[in-house]
Amino acid sequence: MNKKKLVERDLYGSNMNRSYSSPNIAELAKKEEEEDEYSPSSLMPKIHVDRSTKPSTQIKRNFDHVWSSGQKKRGLTGLKNLGNTCYMNSILQCISNFTSDTKGDIAREYSALLQQMWSGNVKSISPSDMKRVIGKYNSNFSGFDQQDAHEFFLESNSLPEQKTENAPSKKAAAKKAWEYELCVDKSFIKQTFYGQRKSTLECPSCHYESSRYDSFMELSLELPPGNRKVTLFECIKLYLEPVHVTWTCSKCKHNGRSIKKFDLVKLPLILTIHLARFFNDGLWRKKQNVVDFDLEHVNFGRYVTTSDEGSLNTLSDFSLYGVCNHFGSMESGHYTAYCYSQVYSKWHKYDDNEVHELDKKQLQDDDVFDESDEGMKKWRTEVMHYTWKSLKQKE
Repeated sequence: MNKKKLVERDLYGSNMNRSYSSPNIAELAKKEEEEDEYSPSSLMPKIHVDRSTKPSTQIKRNFDHVWSSGQKKRGLTGLKNLGNTCYMNSILQCISNFTSDTKGDIAREYSALLQQMWSGNVKSISPSDMKRVIGKYNSNFSGFDQQDAHEFFLESNSLPEQKTENAPSKKAAAKKAWEYELCVDKSFIKQTFYGQRKSTLECPSCHYESSRYDSFMELSLELPPGNRKVTLFECIKLYLEPVHVTWTCSKCKHNGRSIKKFDLVKLPLILTIHLARFFNDGLWRKKQNVVDFDLEHVNFGRYVTTSDEGSLNTLSDFSLYGVCNHFGSMESGHYTAYCYSQVYSKWHKYDDNEVHELDKKQLQDDDVFDESDEGMKKWRTEVMHYTWKSLKQKE
């Protein structure tokens, strides 16, 4: 028998091959509950562990700890770069600052990883088990080539998409489509990260409109031409502008240029925004626009459709809690994360295994996102996470 690999019946009853090298997870969770004088338990990520099926103390996970010699700092644990895995580390750190209960292989590994990230006595750990599980479902992430952080975020949270076309009334259509989404999947991820939008095609000949509703878990925003400084709101307006597409009208059979537009119907509790910086004009290139954005009291509700009764909610007051940055080019680059901690009411920079406090003012300083290398490669925001105000704990 190979002693390096043991088969463990995990918390949800499945068999998984793992290598281990850390303290027992269930005992660690119990210890954290007893040591609540350091920070209120209400501010900690809620990770539930089924202690009735806790693994043997002889089985250890492969977190490859680098122990901290200083004061305990929960949630400020770095993640070891396994070889071009900074894209994964930056996204995991962003999501780490807002967590809840989920199930599945990915969720199990992430739950175990979070226990270590919030233990408070580890400087950095290895996310190798998490990477292995993600790679099992998507071979692009099984190796050690550089990957895109945005694609990793979508893959680790992906859910089937359902659509409803041409329902009788706008309000009924939006509500029916969303209820169907929840009927198919009423998970925490669906209810927290997913919003709803309406796409409409208008025939220029008979003016017939064909509409359908679909869910989204991120807004992928194009940047305007040129490298000028722009605001986040400019990018959202560009996303909502009508565009011309080729379409055959199902009513009058006209085939040709038609008008297509998107309307936001329902905003998610956590709004993820992706800035589409890479484009291909024969070669893959990166747009270097500096994007100006607000940190608190951001009113995204102004972009939710109010022209009819199709809107399902009026969420408006959002605050930024996570930013994923990219430095370099398509072929070679590096990712970091800036995250707001509700435990410490402070921002921190996560750069793989290194974690440092970040002044709030620096987040809105162009220099933070403009550290040049040979005048070409610059830090640029790529993925942003905004949370609705009611989800933020009172400080």
